[in-house]
Amino acid sequence: MELAKYKACICEGSAENAIIDILLDYELLIFSREEMIEEEVIRCREGKKFEEKYLRKGFEDKYKKFKKSGKKPSSFCKEDLKMADVKSYDFVKDYFSDPMTLVAAIKKYHEMSKVQKAEYTLLDLLR
Repeated sequence: MELAKYKACICEGSAENAIIDILLDYELLIFSREEMIEEEVIRCREGKKFEEKYLRKGFEDKYKKFKKSGKKPSSFCKEDLKMADVKSYDFVKDYFSDPMTLVAAIKKYHEMSKVQKAEYTLLDLLR
């Protein structure tokens, strides 16, 4: 994949922002923070599928229950898994304190998703 000279990461919210920060901090992406516009993550809406990936880390057995529940990922985490503040920056930074766990979740998300032609996931941006 060839990237443009200027790069920006567009995130739906603070949880996704934390994920990108982890990947940048540990130099796990195919670009660095210094290559980004003003060296920061730009916040914008991306979609709820992105946030499902952290449901899979350590909760693969619960994922089927989540899919059957019809709940939003954050609601399922709060109500069924008793994980408070699941969408907060600090929660996600702590939850993925081991960046390799995040990489594993990204790979699992890619495997389980139906990625459309000409569509990319975070896996495509990993080193």
